[in-house]
Amino acid sequence: MRRVFAGLSVLLLAVGAFMLWQRPPAATRSQPGTVASAAAAEGEARAAGAKARSGTDLPGAEETSPDTTEAFPAPQDRPPAAAAEMAFLTGKSIDGDTAMHVIGGKDFDLILQKVASQAESDGMAKSRTYRRNFSDYLREADPGFALKDVACGTHVCMASASNAHLSDAQFSTAIQAMAGAVDTPMYSIVMQTLPDPAMPGAYLYRLIFTTDPSMASISMQSQ
Repeated sequence: MRRVFAGLSVLLLAVGAFMLWQRPPAATRSQPGTVASAAAAEGEARAAGAKARSGTDLPGAEETSPDTTEAFPAPQDRPPAAAAEMAFLTGKSIDGDTAMHVIGGKDFDLILQKVASQAESDGMAKSRTYRRNFSDYLREADPGFALKDVACGTHVCMASASNAHLSDAQFSTAIQAMAGAVDTPMYSIVMQTLPDPAMPGAYLYRLIFTTDPSMASISMQSQ
């Protein structure tokens, strides 16, 4: 049996901790330079707790379960709706289990490239817009962020960034603000912070999200 979290649009995996957030109403969404201090304070507290829990015991991006690439066919195998992005969806919901598995796995970058390679012209244009806003919002939140990549299909986008230090509070604040921007809306978001296996002491920030307002829910397999 699956559970669908409708209206609770953000499933956040902050170094192992799960949270559900509701997308802010349009009237209260933040724009660049106007991030709410309350959100920042909440994020700081969460980051402090995460840092205390983390140390070197966090699972790295390379410590993964079995290969997931078979669920994401190459471009020549795709149906009219691109197979790579559709693998993240269950009906009108983002498949939280699949998204979490991919975000925490070693094949994240490969699957992101598959989403990019299967994108039609609208997905390519969307990728450029989201890439620009990610750079702006992340840089404003913490100049230490470096955007790694963004790829969008018709309904789903994937993105990743890195930072030399743990910056969960700033990342969460930037994503919440960006999700309310007119040109880069986000409806269902799955995020996770991971130690960067390529740079000891640094962190990866990965997310998968929907850009379609009809897909504003997350489906999870019941335990």
